[in-house]
Amino acid sequence: LPEVSRQCYPFDDVRDVLDTAVSTFGVSRLLWGSDYPNILKKCSYGQSLEFMYELANGLLSPDDLDQVFWKNARDAMPAHSGALG
Repeated sequence: LPEVSRQCYPFDDVRDVLDTAVSTFGVSRLLWGSDYPNILKKCSYGQSLEFMYELANGLLSPDDLDQVFWKNARDAMPAHSGALG
């Protein structure tokens, strides 16, 4: 999401993008990715993670965040799910 922002960190102008993605696709079809190392052009890796938590505040529950951060990836790659819990 930082890549589509026209602002510097914390990218306040992209909350609607996440809201649209959630309402269009549902949480179970979203995956978070840092876009590392390209993200370093906009912010640090830590800021990209913090940004997602702040952006999702009030929009996604803690379980929704778990889905986006790792559970959906685990479910999409069942052969590798042992490494992800």
